[in-house]
Amino acid sequence: MVITNCLPCRDYKRGYDNMDYLSDLRKIIGLMQGRPGAEIVNKWALEQSLSSNVGEWISVDGGALTCKGFLNGNVHIQVSETVCDDLNTVLAYRMPGLIPQFKERGKTNKAPRNTQYTGDLIDYRIAFPTCTELAEMARNNQHSAKQYGAAPFTIVMPRPYQYTDLVKKELDSIFRILGAVEVKPEVYEFEFWPMDAFKAIAISGTLPDQKTHQFYPTTGDLQKAAMDECDPREGDTLLEPSIGFGALLRNLPEGVKVIGVEANNVAAMCSRLRWDTHQQDFLSTTVTQLGLFERVLMNPPYSDNRWKLHLQHAQQFVKSEGRIVVILPGSATDESIQALIDRECDVHQVSWRRDLTLYSDIIVMLYSALAMEIKATINQEAGDYPKPL
Repeated sequence: MVITNCLPCRDYKRGYDNMDYLSDLRKIIGLMQGRPGAEIVNKWALEQSLSSNVGEWISVDGGALTCKGFLNGNVHIQVSETVCDDLNTVLAYRMPGLIPQFKERGKTNKAPRNTQYTGDLIDYRIAFPTCTELAEMARNNQHSAKQYGAAPFTIVMPRPYQYTDLVKKELDSIFRILGAVEVKPEVYEFEFWPMDAFKAIAISGTLPDQKTHQFYPTTGDLQKAAMDECDPREGDTLLEPSIGFGALLRNLPEGVKVIGVEANNVAAMCSRLRWDTHQQDFLSTTVTQLGLFERVLMNPPYSDNRWKLHLQHAQQFVKSEGRIVVILPGSATDESIQALIDRECDVHQVSWRRDLTLYSDIIVMLYSALAMEIKATINQEAGDYPKPL
């Protein structure tokens, strides 16, 4: 699909702007998907992104649309198969003779090439009013002098006009996912200027689903303990194989070069604003692609014992005399960890207690030329975490 003259004219020689047509399509899709507030769509964030990234495909509204802007103002739009099927179903109901009878898409009987775990990853859809508030905050602060100052950056919770309770709840969760700390009621401090991240989330309209992505940001004492055990120094290179929005890297020392890997699109975009981040499954990465590192700091997914695959895969990225710190589920044992290690190692445990009911241990893994020590944090099962949304 192509919408001509969709973007505003760059040289102001043309007096038309058809961005509203694209917004109307987003409204229809949002209403079909049941997203709250779909009757009002903010177009500014997408317009800015299309104009600033000419010739590049941009995922919109959780992949429902993929858009590419051009210098002449045209926008090319790809509609996902699922959305096309839904639109055709509605069209067939309203105009039965217009399109052939709907048929289910054919399925292949061929075995998949990838035999690794490939569970379906689901995204949590954010309400449109929340996306509007994020876009308006980015718009109102795009020329703010604060962005050139030093951290922390203070952001105040806006006063939404619609869906007030829902929007405040989602904004609070988004702020915390991005690493903000609530210093006063509805006042948050960020370690980085978050407006580009707000704009990216507003366009995507999604966050990683907690269960399928195993998205449990590491915060508080557990994060501090893991960072202390990792002990990165200035000039070190550090790999974070499940970087998410960067919660595990809070209070990272200056001068540490970080490479991150993240499967989720919006999390990778936000993380890329601060660190070099690759959007792909960590299990498909290679040493040739990423290189070797002095430190590996990771909180792998726990479901279906995926932490074992991630720990095995991570070993190859560590230099001699390097170090891994990995947060593991409470079900992990010394024997199960030793069975995953391909090189000689000594395992040391450091007692660590989260609170009166949840206990964890820190196991230290340190690679050296002759022996390997592993630092890992044994953590409670994923289901014990509070849900962010």
